[in-house]
Amino acid sequence: MEKISAIIISLNEEKQIGDCIKSLLPVADEIIVVDSFSKDKTVEIATNLGAKVLSKDWEGFSATKNWGNSQATYDYILSIDSDERLDESLQKSILEAKHKGLSGGYKFNRLNWYIDTWIKHSGWYPDDKVRLFHRNEAKWIGDHVHETLDLTPNTTVNHLEGDLLHYTYFTTARHLAKIERYSSLAAEKNKSKSGIALLLKAIVSPITRFVRMYFFQLGFLDGKRGLQLCYYTAKEVQLKYSKALSLKRLG
Repeated sequence: MEKISAIIISLNEEKQIGDCIKSLLPVADEIIVVDSFSKDKTVEIATNLGAKVLSKDWEGFSATKNWGNSQATYDYILSIDSDERLDESLQKSILEAKHKGLSGGYKFNRLNWYIDTWIKHSGWYPDDKVRLFHRNEAKWIGDHVHETLDLTPNTTVNHLEGDLLHYTYFTTARHLAKIERYSSLAAEKNKSKSGIALLLKAIVSPITRFVRMYFFQLGFLDGKRGLQLCYYTAKEVQLKYSKALSLKRLG
C-alpha cells in the first residue's frame, strides 16, 4: 500500500495548526510542517502532535511548497494549508484509495467557511482542488497572488468524495485586510497594461464579477454573507485595477 506524506506550510498558525494536523492523522503516514520561523506556539503544537517541523525561510508559496515536497519520505503528497481540514467523509475516501493503490492525482471539493457560515454557492463550491498527487507528476507554480498545481501531461485525476474544510475568514476585518494585500500584489502584476484598459477594467470588471457571483452562481442563496462576499470580491477586483492605474501614473 502506497504511503502518504502530508505537507503543511505555516507561519504563526497556533490557532489553526492543531486541528489541521489532527484531521490528517487518520490518513497520513508522515506529517511535515514547513515553518517560516513562527513567533507563536505553532512549532510546539505541531511537534506535540507528532509532526516533523522543518524551519525554512519564506520563498513564496510555490517554492516553499515544492521544497517541502522534496523533503517528504514518501512519493505521494497530500498538500494542505493550515486553515484546512479533512472531513470524515474525505478521510474515508483517501483511506479507500490507499487500500486500492494510489495512481495519478486526486481532487476533492473544498467547502469554505466565511465569517459564521459555510458558503455553498457564489462560485465558492464545489471549488475542487487536486491536493493528493505523486510528487514526480506535479509541481507548484506561480507566486504573485495564488499558486497553482501543475500536473504533468496525461496524469489521470480522480475525484474523491468528501470535503476539504477551509476556514477562510472569521471576521470582516480579516477579509478586508487580505483584500488590501492581494489587490496590491495583483496591481503590480497588472500595471504594465495600458491606462485605458486598466480604467475600463476598473469600471466594468467589478460589476461583471458581482453579477456573475450573486446571480449566475446563486450567491443570493448564501444569504447576507453571500451578499457580503460577492460585494467584497467585486471590490477587490476594482482595487487591483485602480491601484495598477495609480502605479502606472506614478511610474
